[in-house]
Amino acid sequence: MSSFTCPNSGDVYDIFGTGGGQKISEEYDIPLLGEIPIDPEIRSGGDSDKPVTVLQGTAAAEHFFELRDAVTNRIGAVNRAIKGELEADAENSPLVPAPQQSMDMGDPTAPGGQGPPGGPGGPGGSGGGCGGH
Repeated sequence: MSSFTCPNSGDVYDIFGTGGGQKISEEYDIPLLGEIPIDPEIRSGGDSDKPVTVLQGTAAAEHFFELRDAVTNRIGAVNRAIKGELEADAENSPLVPAPQQSMDMGDPTAPGGQGPPGGPGGPGGSGGGCGGH
């Protein structure tokens, strides 16, 4: 969510602060695709079975259309990169390398192991963890 603009005064309030989405996108090196404001029009459209996106020309709808376009463009860029039309390591590549993780999770049946939830070693199982018996 982004800001709230008071329909009576036009004053803008950052109820949840500002810049959080941008900070996360920079931290993970991914684009910020959009920000949707807190808008009473969005709620009222949903309540009346007329989602704001069908009310073309409204300010609230424009935010969703911008987000739609950003997502569509991002998907297209990823598809081009996958097909080899963009180099994966190129500066403008939309592909984000997955973090390297160890696949060794230890013995899943050992106490405190990484077994499935409810199974031996998992939460709720007899091998320890949260709710162990």
